[in-house]
Amino acid sequence: MMRLQKYNDLLESLEQEEKVCGECIRNRRLLEQVWQTVSNEYFDQYGRFSQADWAGELFRALDLAGGLLHSKTETYRAVKGMVSRLQDRYSSFLIPEEYRFALHRPIQSELKYLAYQYTGVGMEIGKRHPKGGLEIVAPFAGSPAEEAGILGGERLLSVDGLSVDMLTTDETVTLLRGPIGSLVELEVMDTKPSTDSRKLILERRALPLPPLRMRMINADNGRLLTYIRLHYFTHDGTKKMASAIREGEALGVDGYILDLRNNPGGVFEEAIAMAALWLDCTHCGISETVRSNATDVDDFTYVAGSLPETIFLRHPGVLTHAPLVTISNRNSASASEVLIGALQDNERTLVLGEKTFGKGVVQYYFPMDDGSGLKLTVAKYLTPKRYDISKQGGLLPNKVCSDYPHAKGMFDECISQAITSLQHIVDEEQREQLRTGTSIPAPMPYRWLPLDGGRSAKEPY
Repeated sequence: MMRLQKYNDLLESLEQEEKVCGECIRNRRLLEQVWQTVSNEYFDQYGRFSQADWAGELFRALDLAGGLLHSKTETYRAVKGMVSRLQDRYSSFLIPEEYRFALHRPIQSELKYLAYQYTGVGMEIGKRHPKGGLEIVAPFAGSPAEEAGILGGERLLSVDGLSVDMLTTDETVTLLRGPIGSLVELEVMDTKPSTDSRKLILERRALPLPPLRMRMINADNGRLLTYIRLHYFTHDGTKKMASAIREGEALGVDGYILDLRNNPGGVFEEAIAMAALWLDCTHCGISETVRSNATDVDDFTYVAGSLPETIFLRHPGVLTHAPLVTISNRNSASASEVLIGALQDNERTLVLGEKTFGKGVVQYYFPMDDGSGLKLTVAKYLTPKRYDISKQGGLLPNKVCSDYPHAKGMFDECISQAITSLQHIVDEEQREQLRTGTSIPAPMPYRWLPLDGGRSAKEPY
C-alpha cells in the first residue's frame, strides 16, 4: 500500500535520530497501536471509512509531529488528532487519567477529586451557542437540574448572575459545583425563540445517584404498582432490576412502570440481560449487532432464552408476567434504546413519552500499553424487527407525553398517564381472564390496545 510505504520511508529517514531520542520509539509504537486497533475494530455507521485513507492518517499524524514524538504530550496530541479524523463523536483517545475515569477505576489519589466532580446540579455542558450562552446537552437522571425542568438543547446564560459569555467553559463548570446543600442561581433560555429566559434556584447534591430506584404506587381500585427509575446501566444493573421485580412479585403488584427518561445508556450487555427478565419466550430476539461495513451482515443475534454466559452468568429468565409501561424521552439513549426496542418489538411494553435520542452504535474500550485507552465504535445494533435506531433517529413512543421527571411528591404527567394506561391494561386482562377462564394470562398484545381515540399502539412504528 503506497500510503504505508510513505510512512515506512519517513521512519527510515529518521531512524538514527529516533534511536538517540530515548522515548521516541516507545511513543511511536503507541501511535501505531492505536492506529492498528482502529484499522482492525472500527465500525463506521455511515460507510465512509476506508482502509486506504486510514493508512494515510498514520503518515499524516507522524509527519505533522515532525517525524519524532519526543514526549507524551506530543504523542497524545498526535494520537488525539489522528482519531479525530474519523469524525465520529462517539470515538476518542483517552489519556491514562481519562481512561481510568471512564472505566470507573480511579487510583486512590483521585478519589476525593472524583467525589467533588460529582457534587453539583447534574447537567452536561456543551459548546458555545451562536446566540449566546452554553448549550445544555442533557440533565443527569435524578439530578437537581432534571427536577427543575432543564432540558437538553436549552442554553445556560448565567450562573449566580455571572454571564457565561464572560467565562470559559471550565470556569462555568466550576461555578456549578460547590458544597453539598448550597444553592446556585441559573439563568436558562428555552429552545423556543419566542420565549424569555427563566431563572432557577437549584440545590447542589452529591452525584451520581444510585443506578436504580424503586417505589410502590397505590393506584385507584386498590391497584398496587411498582415504579422503577433506571438512571443508567451499570455492571450490576440486571441484578438490581431483578431484585426490584422480585420485590414487586412478592407483594403481588398489578403492573410495573419502567422510567428511562434521561438515561444515557451504559453497559450494552446489561440492557440485553435486563430485557430477558421481562420476555417470556425462549426464542424472542432482543437485539442484533452488525459489524460489517460493506454489507449489513449480522454479527450476532441475542435471543432471550439462550444468552451467552458473557452476557449474564446463570440468568434467572423471565421474572414477571405483569403488564409493563415504559417511559422514554429525547435523552433516553444507547443501552436504553436497546432495552426499549427489545420490549417494544416483542409487544411486551407500551412505550409512553418522547422519541428517543437515536444512538444505535456500540463502543468498546481498548487499553493501550501505557495506561491510556481508546473508546471506539465497533458495531451498530438493530431492534428485533431490524429497526435501525441511528438511521431513523430514535424510537417512537406508542403514546406521546413530554413532561420531565419531577422531585418525589410532585405531580408528573407521564407517570400519571402510565398509571392510567396500566390500569386500563389490567382491566382488559381481567376481562380476558373471565372470558377464557385462564388463571395466569400472558401479557396483552399491546399493538391491539386502543390508545388516543382508538389508534393502534403499534402505529408509530
